[in-house]
Amino acid sequence: MSSQGLQGVLGKPSINRGKLASTMKKLLPILALLIAPYASAETVLYCQAEATGGVIYKDGRYRASDFEPNRYTLSLSEDRRTLTSKVSGYSFLTKLNCSLAADHINNQYLACDEFEGNDTILLSLDLRKATIVHLSAWTNVVRGKSVDTSAVSVATCEKF
Repeated sequence: MSSQGLQGVLGKPSINRGKLASTMKKLLPILALLIAPYASAETVLYCQAEATGGVIYKDGRYRASDFEPNRYTLSLSEDRRTLTSKVSGYSFLTKLNCSLAADHINNQYLACDEFEGNDTILLSLDLRKATIVHLSAWTNVVRGKSVDTSAVSVATCEKF
């Protein structure tokens, strides 16, 4: 059956374009509200540690130690004020607050740390390098415990 024959059987479509446009305009704000929570402008980075070292508490004293380089997933908010860090293989997330900083040579970077926490992440502004510091041994000694480790990692990052 030809398309003309089918149209003859079904009749012409009866779409009121003005009514359809009016309905779509009413639905648009509702759709925007439903989609907004999922539309995030955060930047997700995958970072692989190139070198990691630190100290470990063992047999009643601290010793220098090498650590296996970890992979990190970093999520940086659009305004670059909040960074969420996840270490590959661990289920916990660390939320850090970030601010623009500069070192002694005036290279700018983001300095992100936990409020009263153990972790600090320095992130280059081009988001390609990260220095990740975990200072639990020092903080645990201050708190009367000395059973943990401290580590520093230097990582290369890629945007996802």
